[in-house]
Amino acid sequence: MKYNVIYNEFVNNKRLLFFPQILFITVLFTLQIFSQTITQNQTDNFQSGTLVSWTSGSSNPNPPQNISSGGPAGAADRYMRLISTGSGSGGKLVIFNSVQWAGNYSSANVSVISMHMINEGSNALHMRIVLINSLGDEWASTVAVTIPVSSGWITASFSIQEADMTMLSGTSYASVISDVATVRLLHSTSPSHNGENIAAQLGIDNITAANIPFPVELVSFSAAAKGKNVELKWNTATEINNYGFEIERSTTPVFSPLQGGDVRDGWSMVGFVEGNGTTNAPKEYSFLDKDITAEKFIYRLKQIDRDGQFEYSDEVEVMITQTPQMFALMQNYPNPFNPVTMINYQLPINSLVTLKVYDALGREVESLVSEVKEAGTYSAMFDGSKISSGIYFY
Repeated sequence: MKYNVIYNEFVNNKRLLFFPQILFITVLFTLQIFSQTITQNQTDNFQSGTLVSWTSGSSNPNPPQNISSGGPAGAADRYMRLISTGSGSGGKLVIFNSVQWAGNYSSANVSVISMHMINEGSNALHMRIVLINSLGDEWASTVAVTIPVSSGWITASFSIQEADMTMLSGTSYASVISDVATVRLLHSTSPSHNGENIAAQLGIDNITAANIPFPVELVSFSAAAKGKNVELKWNTATEINNYGFEIERSTTPVFSPLQGGDVRDGWSMVGFVEGNGTTNAPKEYSFLDKDITAEKFIYRLKQIDRDGQFEYSDEVEVMITQTPQMFALMQNYPNPFNPVTMINYQLPINSLVTLKVYDALGREVESLVSEVKEAGTYSAMFDGSKISSGIYFY
């Protein structure tokens, strides 16, 4: 506010009055309200070195930590670690987010929140998800996802569909799923808001919003020639309603599909291996295709759900030859690749094999093989879908 001085004087015998001039200065402030909106396929992978608004708050005063290495993608992969003591104010394993994970899950068509978890403690964990709306209404997972001791990194999928949730407070499911204000993750043997006391250490990474869960997460698939037999091995991280695997085989008279060709004999089923239904624990499978006469084959898996839906795996190629005369590690093919490539190698005698992939800085990205192998020719699959583009060595 600005004031001028008042002058009272005569000019030409007339009184002139100068009144104060008042200058009003108005300052306009713009108020922006940001509404956090959940989006399908959004992911928190903690590579920024922060906790991206995940916190333990008053439920567990032990703050979560961003760990610089050892995540599911390898040595350079960051992840979040949460610790609980099992008693007192820090006794419960609870973490929550009220920022980027708030919003209308219904309109975003998000029905599953999945993530990688690793149990680094000595007690099995029963993890649940809790959704809380702006009015404080709460719905929690009806069935917990069990993370066993020494689990390694496994995929935990939390369905947030009404059939898989239990109301803790409030009224309708619709009022919560369309107005999620907070997402909580906690250990509890029964649906709960607060969780239960447990001494635990849990790693979490790649928290992802999705529409439907993948029925089976296949993490490896390999084929190895052993004389006139071919041994197939594959591993899964998680399974949902998995009826089993049909093993299919095709010859390659002209081109290999790994070389861009598509001319081959028709596929035929040569075996079936029963699945494990629904499980969050890693599973190992194998199948021996005996008395092979052709020189080259391609194999694939047909994973079948209990409702009849199915999905094919990537293909692996194997050559039936005599016992190799020397050790050899072949060039991967295809190269460049996106996202899968095959690495072939041969052993003239039974040998301990270690096959690892490294980045340009020499950091280990993934261990593909670490076991004793019989003499023969082998093929290992490397899936680069979870790493950035670049040059890698093996």
